[in-house]
Amino acid sequence: MHGYRWIDSDQPGGPAYDFVDIRNTGTWLNLTGDDAQAGVTLPFTFSFYGEPRTSALVSTNGYIAFTGSATSYGNQLLPSTAAPNDLIAAFWDDLHFRATGRVYTQYVPEAEKFIIQYTDIQRYSGTGNYTFQIILFGSGRIQLMFASMTGTLNSATTGIENASGTDGLTTAFNSNYTHNGLAVEYGQAPPWMTILPSNGIVPAGQSTTIDVSFNAVGYLDYSDSAELHIQGNDPLNPDETIPVSFTVVGDYSLLPGQAGNPVPAHNELQVNERPILSWLPASNAEYYQLYLWPADQPVPAVPTVTTANISWQVPSNLLFGTAYNWKVVSGNLYGLVEGPIWTFTVRTQPDLVVSQVNVPNQVFTEQEYEVSWIVSNTGAGATTVPSWTDRVYLSSEAVFDYATATYLGQFANASYLGSGESYLNSASFLAPQGVTGDFHVHVLTDVFNQLQESGEQNNTGSSTQAMIFVLTPPPDLVVSVVTAPTNGFSGQSFTVNWTVNNDGAGITSASSWYDAVYVAPEGISDPAQATYLGRTLHNGAMLPGASYNSSATVTMPLENFGSQNFIVLTDYQNSVFEHAFESNNSNISAPINVTLSPPADLAISGLSHPGGAAPLQQIQLSWTVSNDGFANTETGSWIDRVYLSSDNILDESDPVLASVQHSGVLEPGQSYNSQATVTWPDNISGERTLIVKTDANDAVFEHIFETNNVTHIDPVMTLLPDLVPIALSADAGGMSGAPLHLEWTIENQGAGGAFGDWWTDAVYISQQQIVNLGEAVALGTPFVRQPSLAAGASYSISADVAIPNGYVGTYYLHLVTDATNRIFEDLGDANNQMLNEAVVSITLSAWPNLQPAQISVLNLNSLAAVTPIEILYRVDNVGAGGIPQETSWNDRLYVSNSPVFNVALANPLGTINRTGPLDAGGDYSQYSSFPLPNLTAGNYYLHLVTDLNNTVYEHTNESDNVLSSVALPIASRPPSDLALSNVQVPAMAGSGEMITVNATVTNLGGATTAYSWADGIWFSQDAVFSPVDDQLVGSVFHSGNLANGQSYSILQDVRVPDAIQGDWHIFVLADRFSVLGESNTTNNSQGAAIQVSLTPAPDLGVTAFDAAPNAISGQPLALNWTIQNQGEGSTRSAAIYDAVYISQNSTLDAADVRILLQEKSGVVAPGDSYTQNRSVSIPVYLSGNYYLIFKSDSDDREYEPDKSNNRVAQLLTITQPEPSDLVVSSIAVPASAETGSPVTVSWVLENQGNNEANGSMCDGVYFS
Repeated sequence: MHGYRWIDSDQPGGPAYDFVDIRNTGTWLNLTGDDAQAGVTLPFTFSFYGEPRTSALVSTNGYIAFTGSATSYGNQLLPSTAAPNDLIAAFWDDLHFRATGRVYTQYVPEAEKFIIQYTDIQRYSGTGNYTFQIILFGSGRIQLMFASMTGTLNSATTGIENASGTDGLTTAFNSNYTHNGLAVEYGQAPPWMTILPSNGIVPAGQSTTIDVSFNAVGYLDYSDSAELHIQGNDPLNPDETIPVSFTVVGDYSLLPGQAGNPVPAHNELQVNERPILSWLPASNAEYYQLYLWPADQPVPAVPTVTTANISWQVPSNLLFGTAYNWKVVSGNLYGLVEGPIWTFTVRTQPDLVVSQVNVPNQVFTEQEYEVSWIVSNTGAGATTVPSWTDRVYLSSEAVFDYATATYLGQFANASYLGSGESYLNSASFLAPQGVTGDFHVHVLTDVFNQLQESGEQNNTGSSTQAMIFVLTPPPDLVVSVVTAPTNGFSGQSFTVNWTVNNDGAGITSASSWYDAVYVAPEGISDPAQATYLGRTLHNGAMLPGASYNSSATVTMPLENFGSQNFIVLTDYQNSVFEHAFESNNSNISAPINVTLSPPADLAISGLSHPGGAAPLQQIQLSWTVSNDGFANTETGSWIDRVYLSSDNILDESDPVLASVQHSGVLEPGQSYNSQATVTWPDNISGERTLIVKTDANDAVFEHIFETNNVTHIDPVMTLLPDLVPIALSADAGGMSGAPLHLEWTIENQGAGGAFGDWWTDAVYISQQQIVNLGEAVALGTPFVRQPSLAAGASYSISADVAIPNGYVGTYYLHLVTDATNRIFEDLGDANNQMLNEAVVSITLSAWPNLQPAQISVLNLNSLAAVTPIEILYRVDNVGAGGIPQETSWNDRLYVSNSPVFNVALANPLGTINRTGPLDAGGDYSQYSSFPLPNLTAGNYYLHLVTDLNNTVYEHTNESDNVLSSVALPIASRPPSDLALSNVQVPAMAGSGEMITVNATVTNLGGATTAYSWADGIWFSQDAVFSPVDDQLVGSVFHSGNLANGQSYSILQDVRVPDAIQGDWHIFVLADRFSVLGESNTTNNSQGAAIQVSLTPAPDLGVTAFDAAPNAISGQPLALNWTIQNQGEGSTRSAAIYDAVYISQNSTLDAADVRILLQEKSGVVAPGDSYTQNRSVSIPVYLSGNYYLIFKSDSDDREYEPDKSNNRVAQLLTITQPEPSDLVVSSIAVPASAETGSPVTVSWVLENQGNNEANGSMCDGVYFS
């Protein structure tokens, strides 16, 4: 008797819902599609209905089976003898693994549980979305966790069944039972009655004793009755019924104790709005029911949450300022025990108000002023964040508005604020220049909403009185006098003197500025219309009434002569703010009589060029430039340019043909020669004038002598070429398809040469004397002529061209030069043709006739889709003509299901290229092998097309180029057949060691239908391979299609299982998940024997772990522990990692927070031990009751037969201290420091809060 029973989380005493999502931490099980299964190896021996199970089959239909098959989609009422049996059904329905569906597995050694998680599974219909878990415990317990069950629920089975289908439990069958957050547990309840013996023989006249015993574990104050049936072969009394009744008197010592030490403490105030409720564990408790309710309401009928943890965080904010009651009910198999009712009050919120903003009554512009403000907490609660930001704005409006306010700055809060407390903050600002009138200062506290307040609308405060900005008396810089020589020459240096006064009532705001000197003709006083000459720097602020003298030596521009004025502009970059007095910053000197210095005079002469030029011809130009003036050129760089003009007048429309840079000053009487190479433009005719201008960019001042900067001479005539064919000759007769010898001559009868480009000659053939060349046939390819041909010159070409196939009779030849009109000849293109110059009599040549003669299939009896077809075919030349050696053509083979060739319906197999010669009457044979397409089974036909693209001229015999075969029986695609061979493993190895496994996989069947699959490696205790019962130790992923006969090698390092010894076998299985769908899998695996010796294992036991039972959030906690290797073997890893976790329960799981990971390097020999002393910081956000869990070898890299002594758990109560207020009240730094050298910084830290700051802290020093 196995006595399974079930209970769910909706029932009192039911299991806690504890779904931990493993999709990111678990192992993906390669299970896809519909009605599929995949095997998993269990990490422990699982007892199910009294049978040990070490592996399971995971079905896509929501259940696992331990034996048989797990592919059935039709759910049943359990138990049922119909297959499948031996199963655990979480949600057995017709499910489908579409794109999102996945199964993950994960072993949690600390809890000795194995999780199988179905994630985002849908029904076969495509509806619904289901995520649930099947959890197997090493103790034999079974749990189901339903996380997300969206869709149809009333067509599934939930339950368990034994291997024969004669015993089982149905929790739900085709009913709306499962829901989100449901937990179901199956366990073997202790049978309340045991009968021994349960069968036997009683000899005639004798008697026997039957012992009936009762097990009352799990029952308190319980009475029940039953009937004991004894069946025998006595025909008169085959069934004896004995009534049985019993009463159980409860042992209340088995009940759990009360939970205690609540956090928050009873009647605690100012509790966070999302508190973590925690308590110390109750004795014998297996789970807890927590009730939470507002204090002014009755106790709820159902618990708020059922959990195995000793803490629980409220998932959403509680009401501020509200009192809540809560209690914890301890539970186990024997009953529930209520704890006391505790009360806490959620904190009240702060409310920040800018209660006062102080500003001075009057501030002069450009002066510093101070603003102070007071921020008060008028709320019932204290502030809960360490910092927030105040912002200060300036506005002409008394009411704050972002649109009219000017941002001044932002400042951190001065301190933490308790209820009713305030802080004073202040800052200094600079009044803007030139802004006057009444202004208000507005302060916004907590501008970024860093603090949660009971009211956010009162965070703005404004100064009640206006602050008057009064204009600071501005300076007024005035140039009082400007003096300079009264006469001089242009180009000469002049010294200009001036005086600047500050006629304003204020000192200058800047201590330095620039004065600038300009020159302009008399009557102009605006510097903007004058010529800038230079500037001088003034240093030093000016008091009212002060003045300074300054001077500058400047050069009078050559072009400035006659009556001129110097203009001095002080503070020409407006560095000094003068308010309304900027308009009087300049003054002018008395008129200066400036005599023009004799200027340079660039004159151009001696222009020479050819009298004519052909299009694109390069011609040479030369000219001379002289300085006919009385002074050097003021610059040493200018440009001479060559222009092309349709007349002799230079204007902006004339194109530039060349630019020549001149470098060097030209003295009076000096000259230079210059030249340029220009290309005569294409596509023009007639005369054009070349104009050369020196100093084209007007870089040289020449006063009135600019008119001789331009020169030209007689126009240049455009000399056009005229290409004319003057001779064409050819053989008098020829054969079609054969070469024809041609000769022709082209002469340039134009006045100019043909330059700069290539052109082509073309010879056309036609049966018409008067011909449209667009309808004629060109012989050969165009004949390219490279690039130049002088006037009067000629060239001759001799060429052999092929007469087109099929021509017969009299034909005329036509010659065209410059056939594509690349040479500009203006009106001379009309004579580029020579028509009917040569006559050729053509005789029709004999032609070949390619005709497929035979198609043979060499592997006719083994044809199958996607396998090679071997073809031998013959093509005859039945024509009277042969095919020359230089001719090539293509044959192509097709396959189709029609005996009549239709290229649109046929599948091409391949193309074969052939090359001549092939004589008349000759033939050729060709062997080819091509893979057949993926055809369905049936009769098909080969079609051979020779000369696919009609490359071979066959005159009137092009229609017989296709030959079709007889019907060919082709089977459907053969299945792949992976054969595994040559498995090589070491002869001996120790348990837990790494070894290398070699094997070869060969495809003996058709090409694989999948691109990738996985192979597996197993350890087996016998020579019979069973992937379900044997131990999987490695998986090898293969990528790439595998054709028939191809193979690949497996080379994989695997770990010999721990704790085994003796004779074992290693098996390698190709395509372990049956992705390829092979019909023959008997050769997919092969094994090799290996002798395994037992490697002594270590046993890392925690012999001591010490930590204080109480800790403070954010503060260090001292830990020390000792680990001893109590096993017979040394550790193998180079390092061991011990870890410390904080947990809500005494079981280590993925939700726990690791607070320390400590490395122990080196090997630990048997009997050796090591001790570690460390300090760890408790997370600042934790408070309440927790477990401190220590685990040696935290990542399980060491094999140990028994891990139970690797872990210890200890209760830890964490207290969050009352807040203090630490302020750096002063900082002392040196006045100067040298880069790279140390400096001494000292500071004073004060606690300005109401609570002491107790613990360690870290101060930081920053440079900014």
